[in-house]
Amino acid sequence: MSNPYRKPLEHLHTQLDKERDAELHRDTHALMGRDDHPAAFAEHEGFRGRLEAAVERYSASHPELARAAQSLLDVLNANGV
Repeated sequence: MSNPYRKPLEHLHTQLDKERDAELHRDTHALMGRDDHPAAFAEHEGFRGRLEAAVERYSASHPELARAAQSLLDVLNANGV
């Protein structure tokens, strides 16, 4: 079974490596080590809100990071997470 979360999560993590958003970086690092992503996302309280805030915060200054965060949000929404 294909994991729809892996690629956008890895892309976001790579962008966070460049921009050093420590809180989101810790979240993505922890989530990348899990195979049960829907449950893992639910356990990371506030993760979705931090993603939404990152889209707004970085849209002008770091558009690739904002796009990566939005991409992961889109996958979460499409999968009912």
